[in-house]
Amino acid sequence: LCGIPVHDPLESQPAPAVKPYPIRTPEQDLRRGKKFFITLAALLLLGPALLCFLIDLLLTGGVSWSVYPMGALTLLFITAAVPILAGKYRTYLSLATGFATLSAYLRLVEAISGTGNWFYPIVLPALALGTLLTTVAIILYRCDKLNKVSLLAVIFAFASLECLAIECLHTLALDGGVHFS
Repeated sequence: LCGIPVHDPLESQPAPAVKPYPIRTPEQDLRRGKKFFITLAALLLLGPALLCFLIDLLLTGGVSWSVYPMGALTLLFITAAVPILAGKYRTYLSLATGFATLSAYLRLVEAISGTGNWFYPIVLPALALGTLLTTVAIILYRCDKLNKVSLLAVIFAFASLECLAIECLHTLALDGGVHFS
């Protein structure tokens, strides 16, 4: 019905000079490069950031609360862009960039909010420990040192260690001593 001849597969057929269908269609040859995805992510995140900025500017006559969503959208953009641009060490570069950008954003939140000194004594050490433990878990997984159940146990142990560290850092910053509540 479609005009393509049907051949018996058991009979030997001579190869046709021109194939009845193309090997690849033009749609299959369209490939999007890294630059396309970075530009797309930037444009998708730039719209809400500008909208927040304009609303803040119109409502308050200055820039006050819009710094928070603009910073979060910037953090999201960097988190999406680094894995796309990174090569061989994508995972470790993403972890390092995530640590740096999240640290910068949370320091910005502390500076703008004026809620006290909580970034350096609590957040930065907890974030550094979490990044380190995540890196160790990834290295253990990639070196095939652990099976999946053991890896899951290590992840839960690391999460418990992170929770204990946060509790210690919090009580140390507030009370000057380490105790658990």
